[in-house]
Amino acid sequence: MKNLGWFVLCLGSVVFSAGYTYDLPPLQSLPIDYYIENGLLPDDVTPKRYYEEKAPGTISKEFRTTLSAAASYQIDLRKVGGVNGKGIIFKNTGTADIINPWLVINKNRDWFSTSSMLAEILGDETDPKKRAFLIWSFIKQNRYHWYPAEATYEIHDPVKYLNVYGYGFCDDSAVVSEAFFKKAGFADARCWGLSGHVVPEVYYNSAWHMLDADLEVFYPKRDNIHVASVEECADDGWLVDRVSGSNITALYTSTSNNSTYKNAWTTAHTMAITLRPGEQLERYWYNWGKYHDFCYYQEPPRYGNGRLLYAPDLSSNIFKSGFQTVANIETFADSNTPPFLHLKDAGKSGSLICKMSSPYLFVGGTVQLDAFCSGTKDKISIEFSKDTYSWKLLKTVDGPASSTTEINLDSSIGALSSPATYAFFIRLKLQGSEKNSVGINRLTILGDIQCAPAALPALRPAMINKCEMRFVSAAGGALEVIYQYDEFPNLAPPKPPIAPTFPSTDDAVASTAPILEWEDPNTTATIVSRQIMVSWGPLGILPVTPLAWEKIGAENAWQVPDGWLLDGYTYYWRVRSKNKTNWSRWSDPWSFTIQLPVPLAGFAAY
Repeated sequence: MKNLGWFVLCLGSVVFSAGYTYDLPPLQSLPIDYYIENGLLPDDVTPKRYYEEKAPGTISKEFRTTLSAAASYQIDLRKVGGVNGKGIIFKNTGTADIINPWLVINKNRDWFSTSSMLAEILGDETDPKKRAFLIWSFIKQNRYHWYPAEATYEIHDPVKYLNVYGYGFCDDSAVVSEAFFKKAGFADARCWGLSGHVVPEVYYNSAWHMLDADLEVFYPKRDNIHVASVEECADDGWLVDRVSGSNITALYTSTSNNSTYKNAWTTAHTMAITLRPGEQLERYWYNWGKYHDFCYYQEPPRYGNGRLLYAPDLSSNIFKSGFQTVANIETFADSNTPPFLHLKDAGKSGSLICKMSSPYLFVGGTVQLDAFCSGTKDKISIEFSKDTYSWKLLKTVDGPASSTTEINLDSSIGALSSPATYAFFIRLKLQGSEKNSVGINRLTILGDIQCAPAALPALRPAMINKCEMRFVSAAGGALEVIYQYDEFPNLAPPKPPIAPTFPSTDDAVASTAPILEWEDPNTTATIVSRQIMVSWGPLGILPVTPLAWEKIGAENAWQVPDGWLLDGYTYYWRVRSKNKTNWSRWSDPWSFTIQLPVPLAGFAAY
């Protein structure tokens, strides 16, 4: 949760789509050290730089295809042991706009909008408890706790939060949870401020339930079946203490500052974008050190960079439709005389305004142009704006000159000095004594972007990957899709565990804290950790407790913590393994039933 003083300094208040002004209560976040100590941050909190590390035998690959309309295709990796995504490039090589290009692979990462995300999360599930847990699990797995970029509501939008950033504080995951719950049709949802932590609640089955994706927990009631609300946790701190410990328990039970709030979110953002002819969108799993932070100034440990690059063909009139303004400018196609862009009427100034717009925030950029000024009175001015009202002069090219000019936009965009930028404008002014004495032969505008690697659709090894490329275009549209990846012949994901050794599937167990054991086809030396889940059903949607959804050591056995399993109930469990680079798929679900011995007659009193 952000500090209120900083929040007021940066914003003061904010008006939401609902039409009212809302301020957060004066709360603070748990220290980052808590998340480090409890394994709630990425394994390596050192920011990962440009993609340089190559394992022995690594092979860099590209898959390219050019499409004139939305289509499905396949990438066959059945003979590939391991694979790691590097980048995805959408390049408009045609003569018509490409509208909303979006790639989904194996039906995953369809995160274009809040509604498409919910469709992927929920599928056809109708049970309200399972729907709530599916949302909780989705958020928990696809973000991590880190300093947010702004002390405002910048990432209180599910689409921004998960596609652009992929990290934030507790209030960010809580508010996004509330947004998902509301949009999924739950009767009600809200957030609680606990004077040190923020958690969401969702209302279903005639009761409130707390599902905390930030600390990756929920708190079962004493019956070990139902999920407690915030107020129930405050009344019975033992529910929290047995899962999270006394530090978190105190946040719930010190009730004087606990308060609820609603609707501190928006779902307006989508990943909509129009690529003009000569424009391309690039997104990478790695980064080159450019990120947005207007609050805490802490580089996140895991994020991606990319580029929106616009290089229109200035010899043709097609480019004009991609500019906001083209005034007193003609092209080589108009007059058959160089430069490619020059004045239409001598003695009058000419101007062009180009807008760069992206669903990913801009964190830097450059302008490159080949300028031509033949006389001393000829000049070209390059200006920058975020709103077209206030313009900043970047550079003036004075004649006589014929050269390539490159201008850095990093300070103008201000990724570390201003709120998030999703659009900017470049204005070019031409002044010349003759219509052909001043002009431009080449123009490239590049905007560096930030993206969340977890949101990019990943390829899977040892299978045929089914790709669905969506977009809309008129006649003449051509979209080149380039998928860059590395093959790791010697670093294949481990195989999933194949069978339980104790208990056998469907066995009865005479203990509420059994030791679960399984057979693993991988050698012990290759496995660095495992994850186990004990749940109420075979699909693994409803964990019995957060403590039965654990990352454990490399052993092939794990004891269920005492106090969670109930006599007479059937439980399901599954396991996956991790080598140095990848997780295996989950094992098939296995099951067992708790059947405690019946006390002998005459010994009941003892």
